[in-house]
Amino acid sequence: MGVFDEEPDDQESQLKIPAGRLQRLTRVAGLGASLATQAAAKVISRGKETAAHGDSIISIEQAEKIVSTLGEMKGVAMKLGQQLSMEVDHMPPEIRAVMGRLYNQAPVMEPGMIIGQLENQLGQPPDKLFAGFDMKPWAAASLGQVHRAHTHDGTPVAVKIQYPGVDEALSNDLKNIGMMVKSISAIARQADGVEYFNEVNRELHHELDYLREARSADLMGKAFALFPDLHAPRVFRELSCQRVLTTEFIEGQTLRQFVESNPSMEERVRVSHQLIRATYGPFMSAGLIHADPHPGNYLIRPDGGITIIDFGNVRMFRREFIEAYRRMILDDISESPRLRTLPELIKGGFRIIGEENRQTADEICEDIRIIFRRQVSGPYDYSRCTMIPEVRQYIRKRKFEFIHFRPPADATFFYRAAGGLMQNLRLLGAADDFRPTFRQCCELEYRFLGEPA
Repeated sequence: MGVFDEEPDDQESQLKIPAGRLQRLTRVAGLGASLATQAAAKVISRGKETAAHGDSIISIEQAEKIVSTLGEMKGVAMKLGQQLSMEVDHMPPEIRAVMGRLYNQAPVMEPGMIIGQLENQLGQPPDKLFAGFDMKPWAAASLGQVHRAHTHDGTPVAVKIQYPGVDEALSNDLKNIGMMVKSISAIARQADGVEYFNEVNRELHHELDYLREARSADLMGKAFALFPDLHAPRVFRELSCQRVLTTEFIEGQTLRQFVESNPSMEERVRVSHQLIRATYGPFMSAGLIHADPHPGNYLIRPDGGITIIDFGNVRMFRREFIEAYRRMILDDISESPRLRTLPELIKGGFRIIGEENRQTADEICEDIRIIFRRQVSGPYDYSRCTMIPEVRQYIRKRKFEFIHFRPPADATFFYRAAGGLMQNLRLLGAADDFRPTFRQCCELEYRFLGEPA
């Protein structure tokens, strides 16, 4: 690996992020209008069979257009596209494969820009900082791109470099979204989403701070120490700053690559148990959760262990929230669940808007918990898992009642992690009795390790 290895392939786009607020809004609006028109035409031409047979109304060509537009935009727009690629229930595999390119094949920085960023942030060009540095990105995503390199003592490392201007692009995306959220909240106070938007806004800005991510990686590494087969890469502090993060490079297959390698059911089961521990182990033992669960953030190593990467979105939760879920999961695992859900959630920080809505909130909580209880009430086959689409359908059906029951703002990230775990388990398609692993996590003793910020 040379310091200035080959330039990006001809087919790879060079990075030029549109940063202006109006410019970004116009790009997304134009893309949305184009896709909506094409989708409507497809539904009209094919009739109701499209929905009845679960056919995707997004074509390969449309997916390519989404990837091209959002890949150039980076920031929040690209993150939304990445999230779409995890929708196992709404997109066929070939469409998800195209969308999945947003994780590692997005437009990249040209060599001069890479050198400039390293000089600006770490004070030296790559040939001084590293013994070897591959100018071709190993991965390119929403806020930065990753390069393989070697330190002067020969250690292989991954160097994540933030895109110049992505902070402005992200801020403008959030201003556009915030304007819409505030407008809706002003019109319908019961649908006030400002506190949730503010929480997401704060967290996405945190993701721009790679020193905070380094602290989060250290914390998660301590939490994973309870499990010998889980691992967080070591951070090289002397080669890191607010816009550059250097960690040890770990060889392994991403979760999607692992599935595509056609592993045995035994291997799928092993990895499924590991993913459950990686999510609920740190949550129950330290109140920490990795809230960016896309398949590219899990590397299945040749030795059978898993390395978790990308700690830009690690959240710490209040003890009351943790204990509420600990009690409910242990109760669900038992042969005769007895705990009512609503009182536990209120202890965890949930609120009922209007006492007259308590009975409805209680009913909703029990209905949803019954759906999610399946995975811990006995042996479970995740290849047949329909929990997430069922809950989404239930919420749509009762959306006007849901607005009277408000989770704490940071719960958004817990549900993102828990929902992402289910999507990943569905992707693996393993069948086993997962109760012992859920119980193992819930029986871990809580210990405060520190906070990311």
